[in-house]
Amino acid sequence: MELRRILVLFPKDWDRVELDHPRYQADYRFYYEGFDLFRFPDNALLLTFDARRFVDRLVRKYRGRIDGVISNNEHFGALIAAVLAQRLGLPGADPALIIATQHKYYSRCLQNRIVPEATPRFEALPYVGGINSPPELGFPCFVKPVKATYSVLARRIDSFAQLRALMDFSPLESLILRKLVQPFDDLMRVYTPFTIGAQAMIAEEILDGVQVNVDGYVHDGRIHVLGIVDEVMYPGTQAFMRFEYPSRLAPDVQQRMDCTYRKTPRRHRLQPRLFQR
Repeated sequence: MELRRILVLFPKDWDRVELDHPRYQADYRFYYEGFDLFRFPDNALLLTFDARRFVDRLVRKYRGRIDGVISNNEHFGALIAAVLAQRLGLPGADPALIIATQHKYYSRCLQNRIVPEATPRFEALPYVGGINSPPELGFPCFVKPVKATYSVLARRIDSFAQLRALMDFSPLESLILRKLVQPFDDLMRVYTPFTIGAQAMIAEEILDGVQVNVDGYVHDGRIHVLGIVDEVMYPGTQAFMRFEYPSRLAPDVQQRMDCTYRKTPRRHRLQPRLFQR
């Protein structure tokens, strides 16, 4: 049987450990491209990284040579994998929809259109040039970057002074933040009509409850829910500790969450009106 050739973008250590295991060698050949965003000195490459040039180079290198492209790097690997798959005519997610779900503000806009009863009040707070007025939804609120990782800068805010302190970035911090989101911003401009870039925060009304993951996948436009997983935090903090399965939520609550997702319309065209409040 002919080997399936898979390109893995921005691999982490465990990617290579798993995918290079002998049990895969009879069916697959893996190729690796990209750096580890969370490991020095690889992450220094972020200072000069250009996502569009990176995609162009891989298109030239792998056209006709691979059968699929994957990445478990959520920060920008999944988006670049979708863009590359589209450019090479391979199976993959629509880059515009990846962008819509990863950008926390536009993701909330989508949720507000589809399940308004489950969406908190929210608004975008662009921080380029500083913030001059408090959010209209008032305080307290929960503030986080519209595009970040590991809940960096995410916290409860009780006053405008706290908000201004949170968003008072030094020149070095501003440079790092800009470089972290620039690959996303560069591709967002190409694939969506969005006007609010990733250099922004989102303010949301405070919610109480249990944090869980609804895990699943989409195939041929249909949503398949695999299960619900509890996210356990360190006591008294919002720092993630571990996942627990099965969830401790009551069965009727889990069923309601499952049904909510299954009733989501099969397809949405990515139009500006879809993201209006």
